[in-house]
Amino acid sequence: MSHIVNAASLAMPYLEPYLIRTMRAARPLIDDETLQADLDVYVKQEATHYKQHKRFNNTLSKKGYACITELESRLDTDYSKLENNRSLKFNLAYAEGFESMALALGEILIEDRDELFADAAPSVTLLVLWHFVEEIEHKNVAYDVFG
Repeated sequence: MSHIVNAASLAMPYLEPYLIRTMRAARPLIDDETLQADLDVYVKQEATHYKQHKRFNNTLSKKGYACITELESRLDTDYSKLENNRSLKFNLAYAEGFESMALALGEILIEDRDELFADAAPSVTLLVLWHFVEEIEHKNVAYDVFG
């Protein structure tokens, strides 16, 4: 479980800014004020998530995970390519697909938290569960913006 959490965290400082930029690009196309407000909350939550994951990743790097810098560079390049070489429609579909997956994963992590995080460091457990509670909070935003 530790390696799954570590690997997932690596993507967050690159995936979530990409999701934020994608959603912001769609905002001028949205007429519904409630959805605009929901999108603004989504952006704030995702910004906080990626900053916390970057701190977590920096801790992993300091603890000797030598592969982090190279993997982060590849993730940054990959998300830049998606953003710059694909249409807004594609990027919104990607965002919606990711958020749907995160919702399902979040529900599992929260429901089975006692078993999954039994031996985990409390700080890691809190990071993951906090993140996914917020994923559940904004579960419909990417779907509604894509739709």
